[in-house]
Amino acid sequence: MNANIQRILRRMALAERWDDVRSCLSDYIEENPQDLEAKEELYRLNHGEPMRLTLSAAERREAASNDARKALDWLMDD
Repeated sequence: MNANIQRILRRMALAERWDDVRSCLSDYIEENPQDLEAKEELYRLNHGEPMRLTLSAAERREAASNDARKALDWLMDD
């Protein structure tokens, strides 16, 4: 996702305009079906999880670290 789209989504999310965020993400994914970051944000929004776009930089790093740890744990279980 480019920085301009992220900025727009962040502003809408901080204003709690969730329907607009969902619509914008859906439209963006339709135009860019390979964008995994956008798909992940839409998934998080639909499942009541905080969007990464609204997290601070430190929170984003921690969330990315947790995701990597979960993926490694999943691989090790197989």
